[in-house]
Amino acid sequence: MQPECAAIVVEPEPLPSRNLTAATVMIVWLFVAAAIFEWWAVKTKRRTISQRIQKLMRGHRRWQWAALGAFVVFGWHLIFGGPL
Repeated sequence: MQPECAAIVVEPEPLPSRNLTAATVMIVWLFVAAAIFEWWAVKTKRRTISQRIQKLMRGHRRWQWAALGAFVVFGWHLIFGGPL
């Protein structure tokens, strides 16, 4: 004789609430600060962040290799996690 279906069903536990962590708040503030700086740079006809990076990278192989290395390490960290 089989038990009734109601006896087999197990109620799932509710998911924990998602609170904002300090890292999340910091990333949001960084995006807000970058947006404010970009707006200010365009209004005052100064270099934007991307223009400053392009000027820094142009003609400097060491900066290009350093940026590539940082990009690879950050990508490795995002994909595989690890001690970084």
